[in-house]
Amino acid sequence: MYDGALRLPLPGRTELVGFADDIAVFDKELARAEELCDRSISRINSWLSSVARASMLSVAPVWGQALATPAYTRGLCSAHRLAALRISSAFRAVSDQAALVLAGTPPLDLLAAERASIHGQTIGRTLTPRDKQVLRLAAKDATLAASKGRWTYRMIPQLDCWLKRKHGQINFHLTQILSGHGCFRSYLRRLGHEEDDSCTHCQEQLEESAEHTVFNCARFAGERASLEAWLGNTISAENLVPLMLLSEANWQAVSDFTAKAMTELLAEERRRNQEAT
Repeated sequence: MYDGALRLPLPGRTELVGFADDIAVFDKELARAEELCDRSISRINSWLSSVARASMLSVAPVWGQALATPAYTRGLCSAHRLAALRISSAFRAVSDQAALVLAGTPPLDLLAAERASIHGQTIGRTLTPRDKQVLRLAAKDATLAASKGRWTYRMIPQLDCWLKRKHGQINFHLTQILSGHGCFRSYLRRLGHEEDDSCTHCQEQLEESAEHTVFNCARFAGERASLEAWLGNTISAENLVPLMLLSEANWQAVSDFTAKAMTELLAEERRRNQEAT
């Protein structure tokens, strides 16, 4: 596994260096070092998750029946959830359903049940495109039936297109926007870190949420206008991700916008905390 990580193709001039049982990521392009290292770390996390998932599913036909015991299912899904959180750089409070969607992987219990079913029907057959489509639909149904992760599903209405996309790495800033868990006063208030959830830049005392920040907040009006000019469309919760999926350039433009917005919100939160102390 260690050698496999070191052989991964990485963007730009990013390189991996192994130290004992640790791996360091560094890049020679200083202007884009943070971006390229973030993309590289995301790729490494995705690869590690795929290796762990393959290992757990390799003998799914043998232990698949054990999923009838809720305690076993919870243990399996807990390990898968942790991998999804790391791939998407999400906060631990993000729901299982949202984390799995952002990481681009179906629930592991569904994968295990499907593998066991396929093995029982035709020994040794791998997943066909039709089998994968069935899994995606099952994952979508599970997300729709869940009471959590509703904002993520609203932002990613076409789950199949999201899972099959050919470009776009998820990152810490995008995940905050897509999950609703981030440096938003409405979220911080739910955690007990803020007494007021209203936006400090809008006169109407509107709730500072992910939706307000991206689509309505006055402080980012200029950046939003530039983004919409690039995308050729007025952005909304329902069309932002579909627009990102049209091209890698669109994805990067949205990623840059969210990085600026979330960086500013984080700086503002830190200022408030310093003033409070």
